[in-house]
Amino acid sequence: MALEYGREGETPAGFEIYRSPNRRRTSKLISLGFGAVFVAVVGFAGYAYYATDSLIQNVEEGNSLATFSAYILALKGPPPEARRALLSGLDSSSPALRGACARACGKYQEPSMVPLLGELAVVDSVPTVRIAALDGLARNGSKVGVSRYLLQVLQEEEEQEVLSAACETTASLNVDLQRIFPALLDLLQDHRARVSGSALRALKTMSGVDWGSDVVQWNSWFQQEYGPR
Repeated sequence: MALEYGREGETPAGFEIYRSPNRRRTSKLISLGFGAVFVAVVGFAGYAYYATDSLIQNVEEGNSLATFSAYILALKGPPPEARRALLSGLDSSSPALRGACARACGKYQEPSMVPLLGELAVVDSVPTVRIAALDGLARNGSKVGVSRYLLQVLQEEEEQEVLSAACETTASLNVDLQRIFPALLDLLQDHRARVSGSALRALKTMSGVDWGSDVVQWNSWFQQEYGPR
């Protein structure tokens, strides 16, 4: 049976769908509002990304935009002129700023950054900052002297998130396995799944073999490769 249409604005069954003019205006206003916010955010982000001098000044002053500015500098790849401000930020009283500066300093990829970031990874009182320092070491990429700091974290750290980050950094840098192996093997036996899983991934990545959680097999393999521990 053919459907019959009535007046304009009616459905085939003859029921009119009412659309409030106020509702349409409200929808347009909401869309315009979101559009304005989006443009403002993009504009501010663009300004922040390219206003290097302002970013450096914020970090130097330690003001309310300092942490944001340090993250932007890390994202851009910090220029040489930002070095002094970022190094100063490693000693800031703000954990967020210390962490942001640690990640940014890692982007310099210089051996001189290893002791600064390594010490922060060992002694800082805030776990998230220690994690940021470990991430900075991984970004830095230098192996010169890094094993001593990673070994100290792996042996002495208690927070599982920090231990997991230390395992990831160890594997990323592919440090001397012979030196780091005992610490990773101890963590492989940790009762916390996150820690033991991170240690296993590091062992597999660095050794090229996979003995799972079998400590006996790992020890046997190590003795064949490097001799008795």
